[in-house]
Amino acid sequence: MKDKTPVVKQLYRLSIEPRVVDQLAKLANRMGEPRSRLATRLFTDAVMSARAAARPAKRSVGPIPTGAPARSSRLEAKAPR
Repeated sequence: MKDKTPVVKQLYRLSIEPRVVDQLAKLANRMGEPRSRLATRLFTDAVMSARAAARPAKRSVGPIPTGAPARSSRLEAKAPR
């Protein structure tokens, strides 16, 4: 006999915009699926496909960059007109 993975149903109260609720209702009607089942499926898909945000790179010890672009020696060599 196969061992099934237990399903735990945890409900969340999410604050979402009314336009999202309207879109969910339209989609559920079009697909012939209850809104709660569709919302659960979409939420599960979104969470399972999300990737963790990349951590910021460690800063090296050194001078603080000014953000100004480096000047080219070619630009400095030009004489003003």
